[in-house]
Amino acid sequence: MQRQDPRRPARRSGEPAAGAPTTAGRRDPAAVVATVAGLAVLWWVLSEGAPASWLVGIPAVLAAAWAFLRLSNNAGPRISPRGVLGFVPFFLAASLRGGMDVFGRVMSPRLRIRPDIFPYPLTLRTDTARTLFLACVSLVPGTLSVRLEGDTLQVHALALDADPRTELVALERAIGRIFPTAEDTP
Repeated sequence: MQRQDPRRPARRSGEPAAGAPTTAGRRDPAAVVATVAGLAVLWWVLSEGAPASWLVGIPAVLAAAWAFLRLSNNAGPRISPRGVLGFVPFFLAASLRGGMDVFGRVMSPRLRIRPDIFPYPLTLRTDTARTLFLACVSLVPGTLSVRLEGDTLQVHALALDADPRTELVALERAIGRIFPTAEDTP
C-alpha cells in the first residue's frame, strides 16, 4: 500500500492524478449548446417573446453563457434532460393537487386537519438531490419539511389520513431521475 505524502494534499475523487493530462479550458460542445439554449429560452420567457428584444438578448445570452462556462467547473452534478422533462409535469400536477387539497381542508366547515410531524428516511444521497427534495416536499398535499437530521427528514403534515409517505417516495424517485447516479436512484 502506498503512503500519502503529508506535505501534499490528498487527491479528491474525480481529480486527475498528478502529472495526468487535463482538459482544462475545453468544454463539451453539447454543454455549450445546452447552456446557450437554456439561457436563450430564459431570455425569451423574460422578454415575453418580443422579437425586438433579441437585439439586446443575443449579446446578453452569449455574455452570460461565456461567464457561466468560464466561471463554472465541471464538478457539478450530472443532470438528465429526460429526468427534468419528466419532472415538469410531475411538478405541475403535484402543485395543483397540493394547492387544491390544502384549500379544501382549510375551507371546509369542519376543519379537517390534525397536524403531526413524522420521520421520513431519505434515500437520496447527494446534496444537490436532497436540496431539491427538501424544497419540493411542500408539493405533497399538506406537507412541509421541518428539519433534516442525518438521513431522516422530519416532515410536518396537516393530516395523516391520506398517508403522504407514498407521495414522498414518488417525489424522491422523480428527483432521482433528474440526477441519475447510482446513489440517487431509490
